[in-house]
Amino acid sequence: MVEKINIYCDESCHIENDGSPVMVLGCVWLPENKVRSITSDIRDIKERYGFTRNFEFKWTQISPSKVNFYKDIIKYFFDNENLHFRAMIALKEALVSDRYNNDEMYYIVYYYMLIYILNKENAYNIYIDIKEEKRGGRKSENLRKVLSNKLYDFSYKRVIKKLQIIRSEESEILQLADLMIGALGYLNRNLPLDSAKGEVVKFIKSLSGGSLKLNSLPSENKFNLYYWKGRRN
Repeated sequence: MVEKINIYCDESCHIENDGSPVMVLGCVWLPENKVRSITSDIRDIKERYGFTRNFEFKWTQISPSKVNFYKDIIKYFFDNENLHFRAMIALKEALVSDRYNNDEMYYIVYYYMLIYILNKENAYNIYIDIKEEKRGGRKSENLRKVLSNKLYDFSYKRVIKKLQIIRSEESEILQLADLMIGALGYLNRNLPLDSAKGEVVKFIKSLSGGSLKLNSLPSENKFNLYYWKGRRN
């Protein structure tokens, strides 16, 4: 039986000269038939903390007064067996030394992040947070073709049913991806952990059971990290 899966992708520190040594891509994936109930659960958590159900939570909004809310969102992720996270942390120095242009870098890092998840026996809807208004559609369609070819789906519609650009305010699950990759970017910039954001990073580390600075085992599908150091690695 074909399983239908939704994948929600986001990226952080993706601009070449933004001061960050790493680029972080991450995605949350789950069965398509669980999206509605999980979205409702997350909105319930928002209401418990006095936020509206359409409040958009994101890494940049973490503050001391909101730490417990963000920790509850993270705990919900780790407690829910239907939610999974995968991130690829790429050293920008390696990308530059390998002489990739911006488009090549986009396809390569997304490929390495997503190919771990994709199985040609299933069907996928992939949603990517919008970053480029003018070029996002073309790049996403090219990415769909790259992934489909790798999965031997030359019709470009059997395995990856949809690869769509969306806005983060449209999806609580995409906001969850933003939260996780924000924490990884913060950690890999060696920013202080004695802060509200640092407390969230440490909470994720405690629930994941890992260091957050090492590759996960290939069999780990709850919270999987891959540190990519270039094609010479």
